[in-house]
This record gives sequence, C-alpha cells and structure tokens, in this order.
Amino acid sequence: MILYNNYTAPEIASKDYSITLNENATISLPEITTLASGNKNRILYSVEVSNPDIAEVSINESGDMTITGLNIGSTDINIAADYQGRIGTQKVVLTVNQTTGIENVESTELLRDVWTATGRLLLKDATEAEIRNLPS
Repeated sequence: MILYNNYTAPEIASKDYSITLNENATISLPEITTLASGNKNRILYSVEVSNPDIAEVSINESGDMTITGLNIGSTDINIAADYQGRIGTQKVVLTVNQTTGIENVESTELLRDVWTATGRLLLKDATEAEIRNLPS
C-alpha cells in the first residue's frame, strides 16, 4: 500500500447558525467541508458545544451534525475534521431564538385585518405576503 504524505487538513466553512428553542436542525458537515486531495468520505468528524445549557450537539457516522436548542442564548460549536491525522478545525456560533408564537400562515385568498395584542390595528385587509413580511 502506498501512503501519500502530501495530504492537507480538511477545511470547514465558517458559518453562524440560528435555530428555534426546542427544535432540531441537522447540518451535513461533509457538504461544508473541502479536502484538497484524498477521499472526502474518510474524514472523521467530532463536535463539541462550549455551553451545553444552550444547545445539545451530536454527530452520526455520516457526518450529519444534529443541534437541539435547549435554552435561549448563544454558544460556540467547535467542529474538527480529521483526515489521515491532519485535523482542520472551525468554531461556529449558534444562536437559539425564542419561538414567535406564529407557526404558519396558510395560503388563502381572503384578506385579514392584523391587530396587536393591545388592540392596535396594524394592517387592514392584509394579504398573505404582507402578513409574512411583518417583523417577528
């Protein structure tokens, strides 16, 4: 077997993530990792969350990272990708947000009036697009 020593460490794209409290998000680490030479399928991943009170992070053998938001706040996730002893690392920021209370606005041809909780009229005869564009 021939061993090639010119392998470089995998590079993980830097991106910050945001999820909603008590919900899961799955990120495919192989999709955000580049490898200059070698077999990308042989990269071994590991993840660690700096504040386990904010989020729980796990990874499966395919490199899919699952994040669950436990409490509102931000935390760092340290990701490592090991290929032939060459290790690339990346720190990403995860923000866990509170739910807005509005899960879904269903499509309808009807126009709706939109009121605040205090009784102030925000929109009269609002379309679905206008309702979706309201700030949370």
